[in-house]
Amino acid sequence: QYLERPIPENFRNPFPKGTYLLSTIARDDMLVIVLSREFSNLDGIRLTLAGACLTATCHELAGYTHIQVRSGENVYDFDLNDFVFLDDSAGN
Repeated sequence: QYLERPIPENFRNPFPKGTYLLSTIARDDMLVIVLSREFSNLDGIRLTLAGACLTATCHELAGYTHIQVRSGENVYDFDLNDFVFLDDSAGN
């Protein structure tokens, strides 16, 4: 959904403009996601947020706990246990 067009008005895309999916490779509990070179322009908190979004989505949809993103010459590893996700959507 992050890479689909058009993006809903209330949805913030964490990826740089022009980022697109090239391929995916499933390996046990790891999913390798190959993205276009635009993704490699992320750094700092923007990279962390994009990695957290991918990790949470892949875990929720398919149970993957480790995500590896390849973009250009770069490889980024994200693990579900590296993030703290707070969900207050259920209310009190």
